[in-house]
Amino acid sequence: YLERLHVLSTKLALGTVFKQVNEVVKKLKLIRLREDVDTVRKSGARIIGCTTTGLTKYRGLIAATQPRVMMIEEAAEIREANITAALFPSLQQIILVGDHMQLAPHADVLELSRPPFNLKVSLFQKLVERGLEYSSLQIQRRMAPDVRKLLSAWYPLLVDHPCTESQGAIPGMGAQTLLWFDHRHAESSDRYSSKFNAFEADMVVGLYDYLVLNGTIPSDITILTFYNGQKSYILNSLRRKYSFASRYAGDGEDDAGPEVQTVDGYQGKENEIVLVSVTRSPKNRSKPDAGFLKDQMRAIVALSRPRRLLVVLGDTQNLLASSAQPIWSEVLKRMKCPPCNYMPVFCEAHGREIRVRQPDDWERLASKGGCGMRCGRKTGIHGSMCGQKCHGGSCKPALGASIPDRSAASTAQTSSELSTVTRASVLSTEKNLIDL
Repeated sequence: YLERLHVLSTKLALGTVFKQVNEVVKKLKLIRLREDVDTVRKSGARIIGCTTTGLTKYRGLIAATQPRVMMIEEAAEIREANITAALFPSLQQIILVGDHMQLAPHADVLELSRPPFNLKVSLFQKLVERGLEYSSLQIQRRMAPDVRKLLSAWYPLLVDHPCTESQGAIPGMGAQTLLWFDHRHAESSDRYSSKFNAFEADMVVGLYDYLVLNGTIPSDITILTFYNGQKSYILNSLRRKYSFASRYAGDGEDDAGPEVQTVDGYQGKENEIVLVSVTRSPKNRSKPDAGFLKDQMRAIVALSRPRRLLVVLGDTQNLLASSAQPIWSEVLKRMKCPPCNYMPVFCEAHGREIRVRQPDDWERLASKGGCGMRCGRKTGIHGSMCGQKCHGGSCKPALGASIPDRSAASTAQTSSELSTVTRASVLSTEKNLIDL
């Protein structure tokens, strides 16, 4: 009896203590909140910026400042509940900025993204689809005109600002702003069942190397893919094959190489050059499968990221035979130059187009980003000519560089060098075309 009485009295005492502690904690929170509000007001801040997670965490503080206008960026990618949490009583205006044609909100539980829950449908999208009046930007200042045209099926009123027509050519790519490398090399699956395509990844890595050797800053290149498996394969290939700091002799972040991302992780970003790896190409050609590429929102995001050059690598036959056909047929029919089974790159020193068809061709082409002939460009030192093998970028000769012999023997030597570098390459009957 005494033991039970002791336990009961202890519980009552602890209950009283816990209640007192809770009261103290509440008072401390109120004191801290008032101090934070006073700090914000005394600072004279007229704008408070935060993430939707931060808004939920500090909702009391933000509500206490009595905001009158709330602007939400990327509203089409934010769940309805997060926006609802931002509807403070003091608000007089709420501005939603976004694009419901691009990535939708993410639902951690797949079942909740489907009817009747539909967590993947944002409040922004619901309001637009229900006829709420809205304003839409109709002049774009990012993409080259040829790339913008790919999206005209979904953005028929979008036009180009004049600045998009004079962004400058990419060294080693001629005047190209858009190209699609088409192939039939089969995909594979990694241990996590994510897809990757080794051939496609190796072509991407080779093109990246070529671009950098021709003077493009590594950080100006983004590699996008629809699958984590392909992302991992490309990253591993880059780390295994190249030592950025020693090979490119860059500074700071440029040594780190390109940004390799999945499409889902690149919403809202952009870059000068974007290389898109489609990845999907089933071994069983009788069962076409586009996977994530049948998502129109992902397709729009992937195609709308570049400023100066978009290169897509993928199996068009699979896309057009799969359930993704309505999306990608609209894209392909708007391409100025149709997809081809080679990658056209250009030697600026000799005005030659070089067609790369497989990963090994990047090494056969040249180790310095050129066409394999003797450079022959003026170095600016006493009018001398560069005697190096054709290379990308500017000529940096050593002091005392001599003018190479322009005799017939020298010409024969140059032709021999081209043959050696390209090995089994076939020199086209067209004067300025090398078809590897």
